[in-house]
Amino acid sequence: MSEKIAMLGGTFNPIHDAHVKLALEFADRMKLDKVLMVPTAIPPHKEIKDFVPAEERFYMTKLVCDMYDKLEPCGLELERKGKSYTVDTLKSIKELYPDAELYLIVGADMFLSLETWRNPQEIFKMAKILSAPREDSDYEPMKEHQKVLKELGADTFVLEKSIFTVSSTEIREKIKGGEDVSSLIPEKIYSYIKEKGLYL
Repeated sequence: MSEKIAMLGGTFNPIHDAHVKLALEFADRMKLDKVLMVPTAIPPHKEIKDFVPAEERFYMTKLVCDMYDKLEPCGLELERKGKSYTVDTLKSIKELYPDAELYLIVGADMFLSLETWRNPQEIFKMAKILSAPREDSDYEPMKEHQKVLKELGADTFVLEKSIFTVSSTEIREKIKGGEDVSSLIPEKIYSYIKEKGLYL
């Protein structure tokens, strides 16, 4: 049996409970051997305020992955420098694990714009796409978009339930405002953010 490996990329600025839930839900649902958690160096799709250095984001990602057998931190995009394109990262993962069955986990907003990414056909050839609604109202548009992606050659799977109820942006705003975010991010991450004075 070939290994089943998924990639979940993101700015992880900071990594939070929804990222972890999403990774673990798919690890369980798809019987994955591991999920590579890949912090983005420079995201091509969005400008980000309060962007903490890559080393800090990778360290926080590692702290979280150390808590779960199926999660593994992956620094491929940080080593490559420049803008992070998923197609390049998947190629690198394919080189590292030539016999593995690859999966790509993306959030709802990314799922709905996949065909606009760099070389989407190549992505679809390399990996099965997994996604979940951020809110329940996303489910129907995502099911519709599955048809579009299927015509482009993508093999996709969409969870029927919402997982992403919080965003990194909201968490940064709350920290800046002095609010308690212990219910939204792993305890180790919260301690590290406070210790380093990040996002203030």
